[in-house]
Amino acid sequence: APGLAYVNLGTAIVSGSYGTDYAYDRAFRTEIAIADRGYIFETCLRSGTFLVDWLAREMFQVDATRLRDLLPKLEAEAAASPIGAGGVLLVPYWQGCMTPHWDSAARGVIAGISGSTHRGDIYRSLLEGIALDQAISTNQAERATGAKIDRFVAIGGGAASDLWSQILADATARPVLRSTTVEASSLGAAMAAAKGCGWFPTFAEASKAMAGEITRTFEPDAKRVARYAELRAIYADLWPTLSAWNARLADFVERGHG
Repeated sequence: APGLAYVNLGTAIVSGSYGTDYAYDRAFRTEIAIADRGYIFETCLRSGTFLVDWLAREMFQVDATRLRDLLPKLEAEAAASPIGAGGVLLVPYWQGCMTPHWDSAARGVIAGISGSTHRGDIYRSLLEGIALDQAISTNQAERATGAKIDRFVAIGGGAASDLWSQILADATARPVLRSTTVEASSLGAAMAAAKGCGWFPTFAEASKAMAGEITRTFEPDAKRVARYAELRAIYADLWPTLSAWNARLADFVERGHG
């Protein structure tokens, strides 16, 4: 729908918007829409809730069976941390970077750690890093396509987090609408099948009838939006500053494997 983008807070963070006119840019991948005409402009960050699991397992030494018990504690600690996580910035490129840098050698960065850094700061920096990266890609996609994106529908397991949903709303300066949909790909396939077998005459009607319900809307707060705009400018400079250095390190590691 015009102005609407989905954001799947899953193992990867995948977001997309619809347009009738073809466009391309490094900020997104252009896909043919399943609808009768048009395109989907999709951003993809490969490390999403995967990174939450990794952080809990490898840095906080919590196994998968205890993660459900840990998450509410991490959320509370992160909520107590200020915007900017006490000076900690996290670049979530643990598995390389697709949009907008397209760098398979990219690696994650946690910058700004000090002796006063707490576990909640690191966890908040993870949520903020993903949200800031999404904000940058969304803004670039909006400029490249000429189509305004004024709200997100959040799907996937990460959308259950009130803190993450609110950070995403504030960092992107757009409302985030939480949907009951968790497995969006399966639901989309079912919508296509329903139209294909004649249950609905159009994809739009199948979507309207079968889409998950919106259970809550997270509105951006003007003061937090302004604060995140400052932080986003700092974050946006970090990877371009480090990318050449990272390429040298990746080359060193690769030659060591040889």
